[in-house]
Amino acid sequence: MPRKRVSHKKISNEREKNVTFVKTVESLIKKANDLSILCGVDIGIVVHKPTEYNAVLWPNPEIFHERMQKFLRISERERAKKMMTHDKFLKKKLNDEKEDMQKYQNKNYMNESCLLMNELFANDEMLKKIQKKEEEIDNYHEM
Repeated sequence: MPRKRVSHKKISNEREKNVTFVKTVESLIKKANDLSILCGVDIGIVVHKPTEYNAVLWPNPEIFHERMQKFLRISERERAKKMMTHDKFLKKKLNDEKEDMQKYQNKNYMNESCLLMNELFANDEMLKKIQKKEEEIDNYHEM
């Protein structure tokens, strides 16, 4: 059964909101676990509802704190170099899209240029044929 498209707006129904929360957190944790296993990376997740005091710390509170301390021991300069913030991610994505757009514009420009050149040559051939016909007609009238 195909999945329904998710609309990104706040869910007003409290029961639906809780069901969505639980399912989405489970899915997030599953993806994090897969990424951790497949790529051998340390991942820590904090999920906190502003209305509640209990946060979900994944994989568990002890390991999460170890990983956070390990991360915080890295100098701020080194962290800044390697860290991907949401803003950095969006800027990189936007820059990649601009580069792709420029490539497509250049390709389109080249295609249009080729078409224009082909038309020019085709018209040049047509012009030669017309001139040849005119000469034939002129030669016919001179006879």
